[in-house]
Amino acid sequence: MPLLPRGALLAMMAAAAPLAAPVAAPLAAQVTVTCDAALNSEYQSRGLTATNRPVIQPDLLLSAPVGRAIVTAAAWASIEGGRYDNPRHHISENGGTGARVAEWNLYAEGTVAFGRVSLTPGVLSYVFPNRSGTTSESNTVELYLTAALDAPLAPTFTIWRDAHAIQGSYLEFSLGHSMGRFALGAIAGANWGQAFGDGGPMGYYVRHGITHAEFSAATSWTLRGVRMTPSAHVVFGRDPMTRLTTPERSTGAKIWFGTALGWTRTLGRRVNNPSGDGAGSAAATTQQVAVSK
Repeated sequence: MPLLPRGALLAMMAAAAPLAAPVAAPLAAQVTVTCDAALNSEYQSRGLTATNRPVIQPDLLLSAPVGRAIVTAAAWASIEGGRYDNPRHHISENGGTGARVAEWNLYAEGTVAFGRVSLTPGVLSYVFPNRSGTTSESNTVELYLTAALDAPLAPTFTIWRDAHAIQGSYLEFSLGHSMGRFALGAIAGANWGQAFGDGGPMGYYVRHGITHAEFSAATSWTLRGVRMTPSAHVVFGRDPMTRLTTPERSTGAKIWFGTALGWTRTLGRRVNNPSGDGAGSAAATTQQVAVSK
């Protein structure tokens, strides 16, 4: 099933981090390289359990200013940590075939700030290199648009439109608040055309409307240029598919944990921004809308 490459804790931190205020100059005319590797207790995305055992989820992002926009290109993967092949207890994207890449994504987007609002259109591809479980029949492409407001609780709204496998939409609204090294986040998701009756066997949900709500808390610190961000998440499922924790068990609340190591380097030089058009705000928020996925 195509799932948002949220790399869990980055998504939560994205929701919880406040947007930067518009700045005039200087503007960083540079390429920013970000590498992250998350170890999560399971793979949860859009309220659904894709893998219910530990996964490693690395990503690589390249961001650079282009005119008023910040353009980002990225790659992300989910690697299952073992042979999760117990048919009663395991949910596995690669069908329990062993420790290997079960999903990888490529995406590109551009963020532009308009006063206190930033808009981010993008395109996201999903590839499932599996012989069993979620196979290449589920490969797809999504188009998405994120709107983020520079305001208390950093309200953010995103809509994804499947352009190949299902052609339905998924919507998500998030709020967040940071307090020094600590951050709190809340996400609500909704299905709009991705139920089984809409996409047949390729559907993800049973019902239309609200699918789930997720609440999260994280802290972060940096040691010699490397960020460490542990986080904890609680998912309250409304749709029956978001309540599954094993092939045979459902629950109203799912708890999962993650820890990520991150590293960022900026390449290039700094130049002045003569227009003072607030592009610096988009630069500060690129990762919020990029990996809030």
